[in-house]
Amino acid sequence: MAYSQESIIAVLEKILERNYFAGVEVADSFLGDDKMPGYALSFNRITYVANGTLQLDVGSGRDYTAKEFNAGQTLAMKPFVKTNGRWDKPYETIAIVSHSNYLRITHANHKEIGTPHYIPDSYYHLQDSLRKNTVDTVNLICNLQVDEAASRVGSELMHVLFAMLLRDIKNSKYSEYGKANALWHKIIDLLAQLPFEDQNRPAVAAYFKVTESYVSRIFQQFSNMTFTEYVRSERLKKAVQMLNETDLTIDEIAWHCGFQSSSYFIKLFRKTYHTSPGFYRRLKK
Repeated sequence: MAYSQESIIAVLEKILERNYFAGVEVADSFLGDDKMPGYALSFNRITYVANGTLQLDVGSGRDYTAKEFNAGQTLAMKPFVKTNGRWDKPYETIAIVSHSNYLRITHANHKEIGTPHYIPDSYYHLQDSLRKNTVDTVNLICNLQVDEAASRVGSELMHVLFAMLLRDIKNSKYSEYGKANALWHKIIDLLAQLPFEDQNRPAVAAYFKVTESYVSRIFQQFSNMTFTEYVRSERLKKAVQMLNETDLTIDEIAWHCGFQSSSYFIKLFRKTYHTSPGFYRRLKK
């Protein structure tokens, strides 16, 4: 995976010149069995198919469904949507992840049938020239209602979004990221794909062939948290999402989010948000 401003600009210009946006499908947070394979993030994210056919298993709501997205189509995902790639057809995609303080744009061109292509060809982190309107458009697309009208509106918004992204990236002054920063993003992407029981520092260190102490330093440098604090934070974010959007019991949410027990979950939630999960839910209704 290469950090490349020029590559992302070239792909966006090509897409905008063709001006083909064929609809948006919106996926909700996955509330089904967490043992289902796939990749989820606690951020809004968008995947646009530039060419070919993208095959994904998509976990949305309580459904986990095999889907195909053809050239011009977009999958917009709310936090904790689960996706798992299949590799029977070639595809080219641009994906956008709305992190808390930047947008991550990745380009993947998968040509080899049957060969998993987990790592994008190029990526860019947009921060210094990122406008609020650009972020708001990403979030607006991901929060459209799941219906036919939203698909049409979403197509128009995708054109606007890519035009704003192109301008923002061209105005960006960042030219490169160091190896530590690149490793940090690879680690958090890996954590998003691992089942809860495998989200531990020794497993991550072994996967990337680095020491556990180096993993700790990476987390302290880029998240200002320890490894354990980061994992807990991501699980609590998922719990908040489920409290807002589901009627699951506190025990069920604790289990879905990988906590050892509901009492441990309640203790951490209270420490972080200064209220209990039950009272938080009542305040939001």
